[in-house]
Amino acid sequence: CYILYRKDKHRGVKARNPHMDNNDICERWRFETSKIRNHTKRR
Repeated sequence: CYILYRKDKHRGVKARNPHMDNNDICERWRFETSKIRNHTKRR
């Protein structure tokens, strides 16, 4: 699920925050709501 989440978020996150890397996106995934996580899992 994280792979799909990362794919969806990476471009936008990097455009707004060029200094962020995959670890930062992973950290965001860890703190996402269960609603967002479940939505990603269903894809």
